[in-house]
Amino acid sequence: MISDLELWACANQMLGHHGDGVDAFIAERVAALAATRDRGGVQTWVAMAERADLMRDEKGAVRVRH
Repeated sequence: MISDLELWACANQMLGHHGDGVDAFIAERVAALAATRDRGGVQTWVAMAERADLMRDEKGAVRVRH
Protein backbone atom coordinates (compact mmCIF):
# COMPACT_ATOMS: atom_id res chain seq x y z
CA MET A 1 0.00 0.00 0.00
CA ILE A 2 1.17 3.54 -0.61
CA SER A 3 1.90 5.97 2.20
CA ASP A 4 -0.74 8.07 3.92
CA LEU A 5 0.78 11.23 2.47
CA GLU A 6 0.55 9.77 -1.04
CA LEU A 7 -3.08 8.80 -0.47
CA TRP A 8 -3.91 12.39 0.54
CA ALA A 9 -2.00 13.75 -2.46
CA CYS A 10 -3.83 11.40 -4.83
CA ALA A 11 -7.20 12.34 -3.35
CA ASN A 12 -6.37 16.02 -3.75
CA GLN A 13 -5.28 15.48 -7.36
CA MET A 14 -8.45 13.53 -8.20
CA LEU A 15 -10.66 16.24 -6.71
CA GLY A 16 -8.85 18.87 -8.74
CA HIS A 17 -9.01 16.89 -11.96
CA HIS A 18 -12.48 15.30 -11.75
CA GLY A 19 -14.36 17.80 -9.59
CA ASP A 20 -17.99 16.79 -9.12
CA GLY A 21 -17.38 13.61 -11.10
CA VAL A 22 -14.78 12.27 -8.69
CA ASP A 23 -17.16 9.81 -6.99
CA ALA A 24 -18.15 8.24 -10.31
CA PHE A 25 -14.50 8.07 -11.39
CA ILE A 26 -13.48 6.35 -8.16
CA ALA A 27 -16.43 3.95 -8.33
CA GLU A 28 -15.44 2.93 -11.87
CA ARG A 29 -11.83 2.28 -10.80
CA VAL A 30 -12.90 0.28 -7.75
CA ALA A 31 -15.32 -1.80 -9.85
CA ALA A 32 -12.66 -2.50 -12.48
CA LEU A 33 -10.13 -3.55 -9.84
CA ALA A 34 -12.70 -5.68 -8.02
CA ALA A 35 -13.56 -7.43 -11.28
CA THR A 36 -9.91 -8.49 -11.58
CA ARG A 37 -9.82 -9.44 -7.88
CA ASP A 38 -7.11 -6.88 -7.16
CA ARG A 39 -7.75 -6.52 -3.43
CA GLY A 40 -4.76 -4.25 -2.86
CA GLY A 41 -5.89 -1.94 -5.64
CA VAL A 42 -9.42 -1.82 -4.26
CA GLN A 43 -8.10 -1.04 -0.77
CA THR A 44 -5.92 1.76 -2.13
CA TRP A 45 -8.75 3.37 -4.08
CA VAL A 46 -11.17 3.06 -1.17
CA ALA A 47 -8.57 4.76 1.06
CA MET A 48 -8.23 7.58 -1.49
CA ALA A 49 -12.03 7.91 -1.65
CA GLU A 50 -12.22 8.22 2.13
CA ARG A 51 -9.66 11.01 2.07
CA ALA A 52 -11.43 12.77 -0.80
CA ASP A 53 -14.64 12.70 1.25
CA LEU A 54 -12.82 14.24 4.21
CA MET A 55 -11.56 17.04 1.97
CA ARG A 56 -15.12 18.11 1.12
CA ASP A 57 -17.63 19.89 3.29
CA GLU A 58 -21.21 18.72 3.83
CA LYS A 59 -22.28 20.38 0.57
CA GLY A 60 -19.57 18.63 -1.40
CA ALA A 61 -17.32 21.66 -1.88
CA VAL A 62 -13.61 21.05 -1.55
CA ARG A 63 -12.35 22.44 1.77
CA VAL A 64 -8.63 22.08 1.22
CA ARG A 65 -6.91 22.33 -2.13
CA HIS A 66 -3.44 23.64 -2.90
